Amino acid sequence: MFRFGDELFFSGRASCAATAEDGRQRAYESAAQEVLNYTQLPRLLGVPIETQMLFEEPNSAGCPSGTVSVWRLLRISELTLDTLAQRTRRLPRVSQPKADPILQPVRDLTLRVGMKREEIQERFGLPRAVIMRRSSREVQYDYTRFGLTLTVDEDGKLVRWRLDAPQSATASRSVPADWPPQPKEAAPKNTPNREPPLDLTDRLRELEERTHQELKDDAKVICARRWPRSPNLQTTCEPYEYEHLKVIENQGRR
Repeated sequence: MFRFGDELFFSGRASCAATAEDGRQRAYESAAQEVLNYTQLPRLLGVPIETQMLFEEPNSAGCPSGTVSVWRLLRISELTLDTLAQRTRRLPRVSQPKADPILQPVRDLTLRVGMKREEIQERFGLPRAVIMRRSSREVQYDYTRFGLTLTVDEDGKLVRWRLDAPQSATASRSVPADWPPQPKEAAPKNTPNREPPLDLTDRLRELEERTHQELKDDAKVICARRWPRSPNLQTTCEPYEYEHLKVIENQGRR
């Protein structure tokens, strides 16, 4: 988990799930358990929880063929969660009182304008992709696993950032949460599922293809700036620069 501004983020993982739907649910349960661990609450009641990011990896390493591993990042207002925790601690306890647990400090990933490249990489690691804008000297760092895009100037100082909005309510919201869920009566047979499963396979494939082309375009721009008077050197430079950018991208995925 980590803090970004006034919001808390909790990650959950489901390895080697038989289906994507099962993986998404198990990943949600894992992340929700992290919320309970943080707050020391027995239950979550009425807390709006949204899915910030959802990533699926079919046939991931160490898993049987045909399975899928799912990572899910939940987003919750820090004020809402702390208010609920404080209110719960004030309630009379039936069992013998226990000492309050010592909570581990939460990683604070909040950004500030002017932050240097080294500070950014210390917090977030290497970006998944580095994109140079042709119309300016600004460079974008893409941190997909955080849903975060950073823009730095030519000196490597942070200019601005964008934190992606949570996914649509039908795909990500847990209502307000009631977790762990209470037993419910069995639903009548043939009841249609009102919330279709979210499949990001095609979207991720398009992202990979677009990233490939962007790396080639960025390599071309970098080489043109490096060798402005020599087209031959530009042509020779491009494949090497492309491979260099690709290495940075692959390191950012880990």
